[in-house]
Amino acid sequence: MIRSSATFSPVALRALLPEAQFLRCDDVTVRSVSVDERACCEGDLYVCLESHQTEQRSALLTARSRGAVAALTDGPIDGVDMPMCVVADVARAYAVLCQHLMGDPSSRLKLIGVAGSLGKTNTAMLITAALDAHGCNTAVASSLGVYDGAARRDVDVRMLGPSGLARWLAESEAVGCSHAVLEIPADPRWCDRLAGVHFDAVCLTNMIDDERCEPWSDQHVAEWLPQLVESLAPEAALVVNADDERLWRMADESGRPALAVGSDEDVQLAGTVLETHVGEQTLLLSAGNTSMPLRTSLAGRFQLLNQLLAAGTALLAGGDLTTAVRGLETVRIVPGRLEPISCGQAFALFVDTAPAPVALRYALESIRPTGGRLICGLAPRSGASASPSQENRRMRQFLATAEAESDVVVAGEFASVIAQTLSLAEPGDSVLLSRCGRADLTSRVGIGDDSGQVREYLYTHVSRDEPAATWT
Repeated sequence: MIRSSATFSPVALRALLPEAQFLRCDDVTVRSVSVDERACCEGDLYVCLESHQTEQRSALLTARSRGAVAALTDGPIDGVDMPMCVVADVARAYAVLCQHLMGDPSSRLKLIGVAGSLGKTNTAMLITAALDAHGCNTAVASSLGVYDGAARRDVDVRMLGPSGLARWLAESEAVGCSHAVLEIPADPRWCDRLAGVHFDAVCLTNMIDDERCEPWSDQHVAEWLPQLVESLAPEAALVVNADDERLWRMADESGRPALAVGSDEDVQLAGTVLETHVGEQTLLLSAGNTSMPLRTSLAGRFQLLNQLLAAGTALLAGGDLTTAVRGLETVRIVPGRLEPISCGQAFALFVDTAPAPVALRYALESIRPTGGRLICGLAPRSGASASPSQENRRMRQFLATAEAESDVVVAGEFASVIAQTLSLAEPGDSVLLSRCGRADLTSRVGIGDDSGQVREYLYTHVSRDEPAATWT
């Protein structure tokens, strides 16, 4: 919730929400907001997100007893003598209000969104590096945490509500950030939190349903893309993975300027893979008459598109390809995303977080060795918020994917999987140790813990020699 300690001017709801209706008042001036009726303080506007009349009435009575002076609702609430601002969509109105209570920071920051299914976190980190290479001070909020230009918090971006998003943007501006990069979760319902936010660019990675390993449904796209386009500032543009033909077509039909990136030489920013070795690949990025080689330690064929999206964003921001590539090359790892582990062992080793079977398949395809075996170790993510039957079904899907793509599969508890998998590895093999499933956002564990656990095991149990595996 946002309290009156914010240094910005109070907000009049009639001017902010011109379509709203007001009951028992002509206007409501807001200085602080609460979405929890039990936590309301004197002078708060209570935002009622309850959906049933009985629950709404009870919540409003509690909020009023604790000092709330008015309520934001989706309709009149009988039996409560309290000023009300009535809107069609309370969640979106609340998001707009949060941004204005914090001074509308996105209107002054250069804000870049990264949206789609797979590759968002990698792309967000790469964009940040490319912008920083141009002298920008860049804040970033992703599944790895939230950084405001001065401090980092271990909070998944999906946990940011409208007030948390507004506060992150305001704090980023306050410490002197010129740019901010926001990873946008794929759930269309999360996009309600973007109401009142103004993007200067949005990168679109792909549209893959990671549950079914197939393109998003038309309904999903129809709920998702228009909300992103609506959040674009007047002069803003899209940066689009044109290798996803459906995504490019829909972006082109949106009526907004779009920069196409991909492997086709006819796009505005094209890329190709020149060489692939253990822990490194060389790419070639080309824009117009300018071409730049890029050496990256980030594994995976899909990294080409992530790099192109990041470079394209830097170009839209007024940068140049040479400087963007220099920045991209500084990103040596993205924690938990096909993270290479090198402790002198005689085989290639990667630690990965696979939220869905399709992500596991892409990871395994990316590290297949030219000579040795591909070994996959799977461990379910502890604390995943699903029922035992759902977790069992999901784990069977991961196992089926691993067995289809790998030569050897080991599954179990993570410490046991580490020991069993690494004891099987021989010179020339490629090994993937993967945590499977989505994290429980209420009890996050540091992503670096997995790689640290693997390194500790290697140093104490595995003999060290020169790595011999290659992957293509």
